[in-house]
Amino acid sequence: MKNISKNTAMILFVSLASILIIFGCNTSPNAIKEADGGTVVENPGDNINLSALSGSAQKGPFVQDGIVKVYGLDNNFDQTGFVSGGEATTDEYGNYSFELRVKLDTRYIELMAKGFYFDEISGMESDGRIVLKAFSDTLRNTEININVMTTLAQDRIRFLIGQGETYEAAAIRAYNDILENLGIDEPDFTFAEDTTILEYGNSNGVLLAVSAVLMQMAHNGEKHDSLTGALSEYIGLIRQDLIDGVIDDTFLNNEIDKAFADVDLVEIRHYLETRYPDADIPDFEIYITSH
Repeated sequence: MKNISKNTAMILFVSLASILIIFGCNTSPNAIKEADGGTVVENPGDNINLSALSGSAQKGPFVQDGIVKVYGLDNNFDQTGFVSGGEATTDEYGNYSFELRVKLDTRYIELMAKGFYFDEISGMESDGRIVLKAFSDTLRNTEININVMTTLAQDRIRFLIGQGETYEAAAIRAYNDILENLGIDEPDFTFAEDTTILEYGNSNGVLLAVSAVLMQMAHNGEKHDSLTGALSEYIGLIRQDLIDGVIDDTFLNNEIDKAFADVDLVEIRHYLETRYPDADIPDFEIYITSH
């Protein structure tokens, strides 16, 4: 074989280096890889250009001066710490907004809301503060609502992500699992963080139906002097039982069925329309009566 000249060798080296640079530049820090039969995000993102977040906190809607905080999440959806500037208070409709003082080093966050709320079953403000939470992907949405469905889904979402699913796939699956277990049929429902009980729409009607049933469970319960304490316990029990996708606890299923039967649809609509006259309360009744 003839010897390769120095000039030819240099040309080959430069060409190979150029190819490697091109491929290296095209490798995204958010690239996905196959793992355990599913896809996972290899890196949730660096220096996310996010300066503000907004949304609402609702059981019924939070009242004035509820607290909302934001935390960063790692690939396993465990908290990495409180985000500087990530604290706000709610207005009388449960709305919040705040500006962040640092760039996020992850696209995934957890929002935590704590406050008093409007009880749509009694038509009164709650007897205690409740804590609600929500996961979110800030590359998908920066207007994030925190409610009972985002809270119920958290343990199921984290479990599915641990099995290799992406956040989007895990969230949609978890919300579908909630609806299936409650006997609610709404094929257009996707992300609970996009829903509100104060605007018209099918998914918003689903949220109101679920919120009302959970609140009715608290009113029916005899284990607590505090309605909010009972509500918090039921939410905790359901989210734990839902980790595998199925609510199979007989006690819980009986309480859920009784609450569906006991909800007063006319009173709920009256209380909400009286308290929030500018709101367009969604048609939630069909999701109760079809249970």
